[in-house]
Amino acid sequence: MEDFLHHDLGKAILTNSSLKLLLKQSAAAMDYVTEVFYLSQGEKQLLMSADIGEGIFFAGPHRAPIRVVSSPQEHRLVTTKPQEKLEMQQRAAGGVILDQGRSQNG
Repeated sequence: MEDFLHHDLGKAILTNSSLKLLLKQSAAAMDYVTEVFYLSQGEKQLLMSADIGEGIFFAGPHRAPIRVVSSPQEHRLVTTKPQEKLEMQQRAAGGVILDQGRSQNG
């Protein structure tokens, strides 16, 4: 986030966006994010402890906690977990998934 906002183009995008979504932030970035978005202590804590898909949604002057839940189809498209990707590849190849992540043709 900090790298993005250190560039004029990044600042312009943030300034001209009426809708913003902040998801989990690292402790190292929190002071900067808190300053830029005028976060309360509670909002700061929410972003530091957020689970996948949780954060704060900004709409103009309004803000609210949000939890984004994907459908199974969306999840398959966006997952970055290696084990899930492997299982999807094995299913597509007609394999049966075993507990240890190995495939066995059925």
